[in-house]
Amino acid sequence: MKPRWLALPALALALSFAALEACAPAIPQPPAGFHDADEEPKTVPFRPPPGRAEIVTPRPKDLKLPVWIDGDWIWRGRRWVWIPGAWQEMKPGQTYAPGVTVQMNDGRLAYFAGAWKSGPPKLFPSSDAGPAEGGDAGPSDAAPAEVGLFDGKDAAPPIDSGALAADAASP
Repeated sequence: MKPRWLALPALALALSFAALEACAPAIPQPPAGFHDADEEPKTVPFRPPPGRAEIVTPRPKDLKLPVWIDGDWIWRGRRWVWIPGAWQEMKPGQTYAPGVTVQMNDGRLAYFAGAWKSGPPKLFPSSDAGPAEGGDAGPSDAAPAEVGLFDGKDAAPPIDSGALAADAASP
């Protein structure tokens, strides 16, 4: 049997990491906004791939009210293009509606690009043109360098759950 004092260093290390994480400042993000009924979405043939993990760069000193806008896939003609996250200046009274792809009531798949919004949203009327039940419409007009492309042709194959179960069962 191991002495109990051997567990103390591990406990101290875990508490130190928890304390450091609690002291880290939160990343300021803009208030969430909505896409308006008068926005014209782009019709797309398939949904974007999952988002990418990003490293948040230090806050720029020249912005008065900096907020972090997460990276996002945007539709460019025939494919999805990754736009990395960036710090942007938030103006008073603004909200940010992130990019979103929704299934419309008429069956189309529609993409609304991320955009800054001012004032109350103009709601979708109940018709066949708006987003389907459960679909809400919501990065930035300023486009940083494109770092990724996705045209749907190299999507990952479906996961074989039987193979996963066999891998989990093997020692």
